[in-house]
Amino acid sequence: MAQDIQLGKIIVTSIGPQEWEQRQRFRIVDIQASPTSDTMTITANHIAGDLATNLLTKDISIANTIQQLLLMKSKRA
Repeated sequence: MAQDIQLGKIIVTSIGPQEWEQRQRFRIVDIQASPTSDTMTITANHIAGDLATNLLTKDISIANTIQQLLLMKSKRA
């Protein structure tokens, strides 16, 4: 399992006994392996933090946006 632990991967774990605390998701942001034992320390942020830290806030211009939206809408119909 240790080889599966990589930066950016998501860990699913429970954080308490309440139903809403079950199966919470955390993105791995740091991994520290111990040089003297078979242990590692993983730092992971709740994925809700993705919304707080991974936002583009500058103006974005996408060519042909209206045409792409109309095409997507027509495919759904």
